[in-house]
Amino acid sequence: MYPFIETIKVLDGEVKNLPCHQARFERTRSDMFGLKKHPVLVDEILVPERAGKGLFKCRILYDHSEVRVEFHPHIKPEISSLKLVLSDQISYTYKSADRSALSALFKQRDSCDDILIIKKGRITDSYFANVVLWDGSRWLTPEKPLLEGCMRASLLKTGVIDIADIQLKDLSQYKSIRLINALNDWSDAPQLPLEALSW
Repeated sequence: MYPFIETIKVLDGEVKNLPCHQARFERTRSDMFGLKKHPVLVDEILVPERAGKGLFKCRILYDHSEVRVEFHPHIKPEISSLKLVLSDQISYTYKSADRSALSALFKQRDSCDDILIIKKGRITDSYFANVVLWDGSRWLTPEKPLLEGCMRASLLKTGVIDIADIQLKDLSQYKSIRLINALNDWSDAPQLPLEALSW
């Protein structure tokens, strides 16, 4: 089993945001395996003809020595409600193929579509995505997400969003929440009113 993964958007045959994925791929290999040389993902990703039209998820599964590339058609899930769940122990610093700890929290969602994970009194991520909250004038993303996503990094770099220390006790100050990940860029990320969050 490959312990780490990158999930990359492929739209009409075009691979999106690859420099960020390459950087995180290299950082993970360096931190986890002590490696200094890394495959170049653009050379590993050969988009098949069937992925030349429509939305596909490119999955890069890897360990210290091998890289495996998969392509899957992607249908975006409908997210209209979030369940707040607490976990002070959850850790997901690297994009691991093992999501068992996250999945255990996801099972607490009851009838909601996704979860919003609270760690040590602070907003972090949903099960599927990084989050961005609207305070009436700015879009703000948590200072310490569980995983530093590539779409989040891209939006920070371009100044679309800013970083903030978003505490649970201050959640009522916000008006809406957006869910962003590699497959949900800014233009089509689900946006929910704060009333869509529940305990």
